[in-house]
Amino acid sequence: MNNGFSQLIAFLLLLVLAIGGPIYLKDQKAQKEQEDRATQGALKAEEAKLQAIEDAIIKNKIVHDGDPETASMAISLNGNGLDSDDDSLTYKWEQIGGSEVTIDNPESPSTSFEAGPGEYTFQFTVADPYGATSSSQQTYRISEETNSDPEANITE
Repeated sequence: MNNGFSQLIAFLLLLVLAIGGPIYLKDQKAQKEQEDRATQGALKAEEAKLQAIEDAIIKNKIVHDGDPETASMAISLNGNGLDSDDDSLTYKWEQIGGSEVTIDNPESPSTSFEAGPGEYTFQFTVADPYGATSSSQQTYRISEETNSDPEANITE
């Protein structure tokens, strides 16, 4: 009877392992998949935060013109100023970041510059005759020219 009881216990143990083992593995797999989804969600949230920060800093993203013959683009800058005293105002555009470019007519509210791909930061300052000033900064990003590799095929 002792031998039969031992065999019964061994059989029941094998039965439990045969049934419970795959269930345990499925649970472990489901838990791992859930953790992976949570990690992916956290990564996407961090990427979204970084994109929001970049979008707050770089408000002007300029796609290159798509013409392989051009290496640079003309970019317009527009600003304005208000004075509650109705004083006459002077304007000044300055480049404060990026590869140096020439600003056309930097003492006008509207101007332009010619530049290739890169980031360029400008400051626009308005002043009244009493020396009071107000400034605003903006970064412009000109993207690289996009290009896809051609595909060659031999036909018979």
